[in-house]
Amino acid sequence: MHQMRKKMTTVKLAAPKLIDPIAALVNEARDSAGAHPAALVAMDIGVTLTGGLAVVETKRTFRNDEKTPIEALLSLPVPVHAAFFGLTAKIDGRILKGIAQAREEARETYEDAVSEGKTAVLHEELLRGVHALSVGNLAPGAMIEVTTRWTDTLRSATASCGRLRIPMTAGDVYGISDLAETDELTHGEGLKSVSLRIRHDAGGVRLATGALRASKDGVLSGEAPANAPVDIEVEAWKPGVLKGKAWDGRDVSLRIEAAETGAEPVHAAVLVDHSGSMSSECEGDSGQYVSKHEAVRRGLRALAEELRETDRIRLWEFDNTCNPVDGGLAASPGAFAQAIEKLTPPSGGTEIGEALYQVFSETDPCDVLLITDGMSYALDVHDLAQEGRRVFVVLVGEDSLEANVGHLAALTGGDIHFSFGADVDSALHAVLQGMRTRRMTREQETPAGGELPESAHAIRGNVRMSAAWSGESVVAASQRDTLSEGIAAYAASLALPSLSETAAGKLAVGESLVTHLTSLVLVDEEGPVQEGLPVTRKIDLPTPRTAGDMVAKYGDKMVYTRASSEALARRIPLILEDSAMLPEPLPPLTEASYDLAPPSPDMSEAEQDEQRKRQPENLHLVTSRIDWQKQGRALGECDLSGLEPAVAASIQALANHEEIREVAAEWGIESIRLALALVAAWVANGFGDDSDEDQPTARYAGRVQRRLLKGVKNSDAFIIHFSWFCAGHVIIDYVPPQSLRDRTTGDSPS
Repeated sequence: MHQMRKKMTTVKLAAPKLIDPIAALVNEARDSAGAHPAALVAMDIGVTLTGGLAVVETKRTFRNDEKTPIEALLSLPVPVHAAFFGLTAKIDGRILKGIAQAREEARETYEDAVSEGKTAVLHEELLRGVHALSVGNLAPGAMIEVTTRWTDTLRSATASCGRLRIPMTAGDVYGISDLAETDELTHGEGLKSVSLRIRHDAGGVRLATGALRASKDGVLSGEAPANAPVDIEVEAWKPGVLKGKAWDGRDVSLRIEAAETGAEPVHAAVLVDHSGSMSSECEGDSGQYVSKHEAVRRGLRALAEELRETDRIRLWEFDNTCNPVDGGLAASPGAFAQAIEKLTPPSGGTEIGEALYQVFSETDPCDVLLITDGMSYALDVHDLAQEGRRVFVVLVGEDSLEANVGHLAALTGGDIHFSFGADVDSALHAVLQGMRTRRMTREQETPAGGELPESAHAIRGNVRMSAAWSGESVVAASQRDTLSEGIAAYAASLALPSLSETAAGKLAVGESLVTHLTSLVLVDEEGPVQEGLPVTRKIDLPTPRTAGDMVAKYGDKMVYTRASSEALARRIPLILEDSAMLPEPLPPLTEASYDLAPPSPDMSEAEQDEQRKRQPENLHLVTSRIDWQKQGRALGECDLSGLEPAVAASIQALANHEEIREVAAEWGIESIRLALALVAAWVANGFGDDSDEDQPTARYAGRVQRRLLKGVKNSDAFIIHFSWFCAGHVIIDYVPPQSLRDRTTGDSPS
C-alpha cells in the first residue's frame, strides 16, 4: 500500500546565519551518505509571443560530475492550461526526438532502456499542474541538453494587457500528497538564475522582476532569478487568427481575442486564505515587506469599489477551520467593504477542501472566489467539482501553486488569475469580469462517425479562443516548425476534454502531447551502454526567495516565529512528539535470518499451512528493510554488503534452497542471482509495501530484477519459477502480468 506521509515538516529561515534544525538533520543524513554535486547546471528559456499565444521552449542542461551513472529526477510546477508538446535531447552533438506513447507504455519503454544501460528521457504528467522529467543513465562526465516545449494563451488583465506566468518553483505544500516520494515537489539550493529570450509582435513587454535588453533584431533578452516565477506582462497584444498544421496534415486555425465583458450581477462567496503561509512575503524584490494576506486586503478594498449595487457578496476566511466574516450574509458593496476590515491575521494550516465544502453547504447556490497561494493538497478536486459551483481562483504570491486549485477552476467552468508581484488588484479585477459572464457550455463539433474534431472553443483568462480544422488527412504530413506545432498542440488541448478516451489518446499521440493519458519518451540507441543500474538523484527546485520567515509545521501544529532557531529547535521535538502523523517504526529483526521459501512438499500439512502464513510475513519484514532505490545498483550486481545482516542472511538462505540451486545451475547463473531476482520480482509486482506496480519501490525493485536476469534466455522459465515462489501465499495458478515477461529478455549468459 502507498505509504502515508506526514502532512508537512518545514523550516524557513529569516536570516542566513540562523540554523535550520530540520535542514541540518537532512544535510547530516545526506553528508553521511556522501555529498553529490547538482545534476541540473543551466536553464535557458525562449518565449515567442504572437497573436495572444505564447510558445515557451525550456532547455535544461544536465551534467554528471559523479563517478557512476545517475538518474536525475525533476518534478516541476506547470500552468494547468498549458499544452506540452515535443521533447528533444542533445547528446554528443546528436539531436534525439522523443515520441508520444500511452502513459504506461512510455514508462515501460523508459524502464527497459534504463535497465539495459541506455540513456533515456521521460516527460510525464504527475497531476494536472505538476510534471516530471526523468533523465536516466547519464554517464560519468557526460552532459545532456533536454528541451521541453509548451504553449498557452495570455491571461487578460485588462482590455489591452495580457500576462503570462512561467512557474519556476513552489513553496512548502500543506497536506498529504498522492504523489510518490520521488515525485514530490521539493525545494533547496537549486539554480540561481535562468537566461531569457523573448520574441514578440506586441506593443511592449516587461517583466515583474528583472530588466530586458533589446537586440537589433528586436529580440529581448535578460536574466531572471530562478527562485521566482517569470511573470511577463504584454501590452497591446494583437488578437487575430494563427495558422498551423495538424499532425495528420490538416490545416488548423486558432483565433484568440479578448472575451466580451459580461454584465451579469455577481452573486458569490469570497473565500480568503489566512493560513500561516499567507504571512510570507508576496513579492521578493519590492523593497518593502508586504505579506500575501495584506496584499489580498488591499486588493479586496479595490474590488469593493468596482462592485455594483446589484452585486451580493459573502465574505469567508479559512485556515484549519472556515468561518464567515461579519456573519457571512449576502452583503451589498458597502457592507462588503466594512467586512474586509474584519479579516483576521494568518495562522494555521490550509484546509482548502473542507473550507469549500462548508461554503457550499452554508450558502445558496452561487459562484465561489477562492483567494489563496494554492499551497495545499488538502482537497479532492473531482469530488468538489461535482458540487456544481463555478470556482474562480486568484493565486497570490511568488511561491503559489497552480495545481489542484487551477484544476478545480477548470473543471467547474471557473477561471484562474495570478497576482503580478504584489499587485492583487488587477487579478481581482480580471476575475470579476469573468464572474459577470454566463457559464459557457463546451462547444465542439465532431463529424458523425469521426474521431477527430472539426472545431473547439473555450474562454480562459478572459480570452476567447476558437480552433478549427479543415482539409483532408494525409499519409505523410509535411515538416512543421515549432510555432506551427504549438498552434496545433494548443488547438488539440481545447478538443481533448470532449473526446472519448480512445480518440483523445490518438490525438495526444499524434500531436506529441504530455497528458494524463500520454507521455513523451526518447532513448539513445546509439550512445554508449552503462554498466549497472544508475544512482538516482532527486533535483530540488530553488527555494522561493520569499521563504524568509521561520515556519515549522507538522500536521495541524504550527510554529510561526522570528525568534532564534535555537528556540525553534527546542519546540520542534514537542511538535513531532505530539503529532499522530509520525510513521510507525519498523518492527525489530529478532532472528538471524528468515525463511523466504514457499512450503516444501516434504513438510506435513500443518507445517505447510504454517509456512504459507509465515512466508509473506517474512518477505514483508525483509523487503521493508531494502532501499531498492539507493541499494539497487549494488543489488543488481549481487552485492549484499549494504543490507542488514539478517536481511542478507535471509536472501542467502533462499539462494541455498535446493530447488533454486538446481534451477540456477541449469540456467548457468549463480543461485544468489536467482534468489535476489525472485525477491525483487515479488516487490516489483505489487506484493511488497507498494501495492501498485507503478509506485517507486516496485519500480526500482523491477529494475533490479531486470538487471539480475539480463541475459537469461528463457523468460517463461522464470515465470514458472516465480509462480512456484508465490504459490504458498498468492494463487496456486498465479499468472504474472505481461510486464514480468517483458522484463526477462536477452541472450544467454556468457
